[in-house]
Amino acid sequence: MRTDPRTGETRNFDAAQRFADCIALHQTVLTHEEIMAKRFVAIALFDGSSDGIVYDNRLDAMRLQKGHPALYAYIQIPLERWSVFACDTLLWYVRGVYDNGYRPRVGDEQSLYIPRSMEEVEQYARAARNAAGHR
Repeated sequence: MRTDPRTGETRNFDAAQRFADCIALHQTVLTHEEIMAKRFVAIALFDGSSDGIVYDNRLDAMRLQKGHPALYAYIQIPLERWSVFACDTLLWYVRGVYDNGYRPRVGDEQSLYIPRSMEEVEQYARAARNAAGHR
């Protein structure tokens, strides 16, 4: 259990920690050129885990999720390090969109927009806190 510095709530951040650890691992192992080539990971919405594979594109990541692409978020590996709280915000965002009917489909040209910078992640976090009545 941790206290969320954004809201003051104490809650479990295990899924976000696994997500952040996955991103950090791949940022450490991949070269700058490989990250700039827009590599993806598949993050399980349930627990923030990953299969450990870096995919060349979102479509490959979706194809290899054993027939259940809607159970994962397909995240482009960013250049900058993401905090546990940023990963928590992204999990919240994707879960919310999926809960409201979005379903990724293999081969579908429309894809869910995932923020690609810390500034965008923080914009979503601020909007969510404001909507929930937090500071």
